[in-house]
Amino acid sequence: MKIVIIEDEEITSKDLEDTIVKINPEHTVVKRLFSVTESIAFFKENNDFDLIFSDIELGDGLSFEIFSELSLKTPVIFCTAFNEYALKAFEANGIDYVLKPYDQKSIERSLNKVSYFNIDNSRGSTEYATLFDSILAMDKNKVKSVLTYQGERIIPIKVNEIDMVCLENEIVYAIRNGKPARINHT
Repeated sequence: MKIVIIEDEEITSKDLEDTIVKINPEHTVVKRLFSVTESIAFFKENNDFDLIFSDIELGDGLSFEIFSELSLKTPVIFCTAFNEYALKAFEANGIDYVLKPYDQKSIERSLNKVSYFNIDNSRGSTEYATLFDSILAMDKNKVKSVLTYQGERIIPIKVNEIDMVCLENEIVYAIRNGKPARINHT
């Protein structure tokens, strides 16, 4: 898999590259980019890559500017220290959201997610609609509701009422109507 990294901190960028290659030596980081401006220029001229790892807050702006200016179809794994951008990340081709400081296990989970869906959108083989349909169909027939924990109360939520599920500090949250509730499901 050919990967591009967008990260304004040189040490973090190199560490992410080393982690990716350590997980799977067949993965190749074809380019490390360090700013919004550099990224836009690169993506206008290049499309031979399968996946993007991107920080959100870069020295010259937010990486979302890159994805709003260009119509990239490549999936993005966002790696950031801030969780307030999670919803916006998924609007920008985000397929995963890894909080810094990341570890090898979290990066490996993200790469496994990409492999699971056989994502290769830069070559047009998988459409996002198909990907999202696959995600929705995975456990829809198995689980009708989940139990959430809000303080001392346990409240069931129907699966079809959940807007999003996210992971923060190894705790899973179901988001419904913009409000997070802790759940015990993976």
